[in-house]
Amino acid sequence: MKIEIRSGFLGLVVLMAFAGCGGGGAKKDPGGAIDLDSVEVPDLGDASDVVKPDDLSDAVDTDDENRDVSEVDAEEPDLNEPDDSASGDADSGEDVECVPYCGPEDDPYECEDDGCGNLCGICQYPKVLCSRERKCVEYCKPECDGKECGTDGCTGYCGECQSNEVCNDEFKCVLKDCKPECDDKECGPDKCGGNCGHCGEGEICNTAFECTEDLNCHDITAAGQCIGNQLLYCQNAQLVREDCDAIPGMVCTYSHAGQTHLCTYPEVCQPQCEEKQCGDDRCGGSCGTCPDEQVCSTVGVCGPPCGDVTERGACLYHDTTLVYCSQGILLEIDCSAYRLYCKYDPTMHGNEGGYDCLP
Repeated sequence: MKIEIRSGFLGLVVLMAFAGCGGGGAKKDPGGAIDLDSVEVPDLGDASDVVKPDDLSDAVDTDDENRDVSEVDAEEPDLNEPDDSASGDADSGEDVECVPYCGPEDDPYECEDDGCGNLCGICQYPKVLCSRERKCVEYCKPECDGKECGTDGCTGYCGECQSNEVCNDEFKCVLKDCKPECDDKECGPDKCGGNCGHCGEGEICNTAFECTEDLNCHDITAAGQCIGNQLLYCQNAQLVREDCDAIPGMVCTYSHAGQTHLCTYPEVCQPQCEEKQCGDDRCGGSCGTCPDEQVCSTVGVCGPPCGDVTERGACLYHDTTLVYCSQGILLEIDCSAYRLYCKYDPTMHGNEGGYDCLP
């Protein structure tokens, strides 16, 4: 900064300095004191023109037009302008080249992005999905019901445990230092998220952690249920099991008369073939077979197949004969034998129309 000091004050300072050095014309006492009566003090004018030391800050020339560039020590930075020093290679005009990466050479990626906007590969049928390892795999339905962690049966995971946890065999997150407590336990929890064992079918784990017979009725009622040749029914809120094989020849079956399941001897089946020419005898046998070019109707009667004729019928032989399909076989009626003709009746079959013997 350039500081301008008024000439009056400067002259006073110089004069006092000169007097202090003991100039030749002044008489001084033995102690070296200055004889102020012999010193001529110049007229300093109005004291208001003298710049005091405390007012030096007001004497700084802040007029930009009168400033001498050579006297400026430094320019304050403009915080609104970007710092070119941080631009790095951007000032050099050189573009940073993106290097694509698609995995190691001995095991390259098959899909997903290469880091530079391109693909390492595209999955094609039947391997249409890209796994976490960036490999093409076939579609797989994840199975994560009841799982907190571990594999989902495909290429993913059902969840991840915390850093102080591990995934156990039950797909539960447990503490790493947890020690299972299974001494004298046949089943039940091990206090580490797992189980000490599983009970078999028809068994439950009781409060003593032992597998016992499941005597809860669940959905089985007093009417019972047959599982194989074993009878199960509910009595006094407890499940009762009876093995029908305990008595030779007995089978577990449902009795329509008693409307319940029970162990009983099977009834002797009587074939039902009355007025039947063919078809099932309801005892596992047959009531007979039809001749060639004939089929068995739903009621056990043999006859020609219907072909294209429906139940609405058709007329043959100059409208003298009616044919129609009934219960899977073709039936034929000679209308002329009743002095009638085969004609179309629009009211038949719910007003959908059909053929019949009419006057």
